[in-house]
Amino acid sequence: MLLPLADILEVSVTELLESRRMDTTASADMEQVEEIVKKAISFSGEHPADRGRASHRMKLAFIVSSCLSLAAAAYLLITGGFGNLLPGGLTIVFLSIFFGIYFCFFAKGRLPDYYDENRISCCSDGIFRLNLAGVRFSNRNWPYILKALRIWCCWAPIAMALVMLASHSFFPGLNNSIYLPAIFVVFLGGLFVPVYITSKRHE
Repeated sequence: MLLPLADILEVSVTELLESRRMDTTASADMEQVEEIVKKAISFSGEHPADRGRASHRMKLAFIVSSCLSLAAAAYLLITGGFGNLLPGGLTIVFLSIFFGIYFCFFAKGRLPDYYDENRISCCSDGIFRLNLAGVRFSNRNWPYILKALRIWCCWAPIAMALVMLASHSFFPGLNNSIYLPAIFVVFLGGLFVPVYITSKRHE
């Protein structure tokens, strides 16, 4: 109701949000801010179903992967596999599941229009914030970025569970504290490298 209310009161939406009259000397800047605010309001009024969601197949893959990884972690706890690798491995498992729930079920499939008109290298929505230096987020590359993030959230927990199971079963005496940083680098690289390449390719 902000747009019609601003028209009735004969003020700009920006002035309505600020609850005060704005300086009209910088009219060009005011017009630009006003346009961005209107586009943001219009985007927030869209029906969630119009913003895009993960496919049913992607959701199912994520659910199956999450359940298998949690079952593997429970098995390791029960069998006494709580070694140096398990706490760090569980961190990756839970983080990937946490973000997977967001990306697969709640992430917006379309960015506000002002992303297409300005060079913005960060994307934020609620608790989620993604910064990629040198990348311009827009609606041209966002669907591909979102797909890459969803794929990572599907394979990361089950892959981490397999690593923990293999370490516990075949290398029980291995000093996992040495290899855990390398595992973190591989898994995080598996997230950010594909996202960066995908975003630049479709930019």
